[in-house]
Amino acid sequence: MFDSSSIETAIELSENDPFAEQGVIQQTGERMDSRIIWSVFMKIVKFFILLVVVNVAVFPCFGNELKRVVVLETMTLPIVQQFTDVFLSKFQEMGYTEGKNSELIRMNAQGDPKRAEKLLSDALDEKKPDLVVAVATLASKAAQTVLKVHNIPLLFMSVTDPVGAGLIDSVGEPTGTNITGKAHYVSADIKIELTLRIIGKIAPHRPIRFGYIYSTYPSAISDLRRLEASAKKRKDIEFVPYEIPYHPIPQYTDLLLEKVLTGMQALEGKMDFLWAPRGALGVSPEYSQILIEKASVPLIVGATEESVKQGALFHVTGDPVSQAEDAAIMAKSILEGTPPGAIVPSLPNRIQVAVNLSTALKMKLAVPSDILELAKDRIYH
Repeated sequence: MFDSSSIETAIELSENDPFAEQGVIQQTGERMDSRIIWSVFMKIVKFFILLVVVNVAVFPCFGNELKRVVVLETMTLPIVQQFTDVFLSKFQEMGYTEGKNSELIRMNAQGDPKRAEKLLSDALDEKKPDLVVAVATLASKAAQTVLKVHNIPLLFMSVTDPVGAGLIDSVGEPTGTNITGKAHYVSADIKIELTLRIIGKIAPHRPIRFGYIYSTYPSAISDLRRLEASAKKRKDIEFVPYEIPYHPIPQYTDLLLEKVLTGMQALEGKMDFLWAPRGALGVSPEYSQILIEKASVPLIVGATEESVKQGALFHVTGDPVSQAEDAAIMAKSILEGTPPGAIVPSLPNRIQVAVNLSTALKMKLAVPSDILELAKDRIYH
């Protein structure tokens, strides 16, 4: 608005010049238009600033290249796909969305280490990933081989013995390398103690003998080594092993199951019960089923929850859901700049226990109440 002097000047000018009043009005309108335009402009600027701030807060990688994550699975097995599915679900929950701020490539080696290496090598040739996530031992070992000449972070999960597999030097300490992850294992001492509490002392004057039919898959070998070391300290349990050369699953599943039948015949009369191994063969539903249907002795310890649903008496391992979610949190930290060598590889923070009461009833066993409490909603009939 004009002050009084401006108005007086305008009146004086209008008395001398018929066009003066029109000029003043025009100038006033122009100044008002400029203020309106400036006000609208500033509102638009503020709106776009707010839009950018919101997007940066919601999407971690807004404005940058998509974070490329390669997930390499060992094979097609329910437990393997469960790890991957939970990992990807948690990953998305934390703000990483396919096509918006991340690019996810999911591959499956079908139990073949050479295929695993080729799949990952081809993915690297196409475009360097920001992170490789390997699910189970075979894929993790293959990824380690391929990435040894690349500075690319490797995160493993569902690996029974990452130390024995040569992935890391120890669990619970930073690796100082490009590798970290979650070890999928519960102490052999704990597994044996819980098992013997359920079945009791059926042979007071000798150790209870568990047949252990396993393949030469790395985690099965590590599992047997730990169980035998623990049994040696106790003297009330022993493992009677039968080894089968490993072949890729599912391509050679039928061949492996034939070898399992041969193993059962070879161990006839030498075992009181069966104990399923860790690793590719032991966690397959077909393995548990053939032991339950064909063996002359009960399958006491299954390798998965599914095996207990099928009829195995008992199962204990690290909880897959919490482990996969922990791995996703590790992945987010790596993508945000934390070196994998500074992230401590760890054991499960929760265990999963399952019990089949119908099997216990057939064997005339009373499962201790505290073990049933551990199993909670994983009690089957």
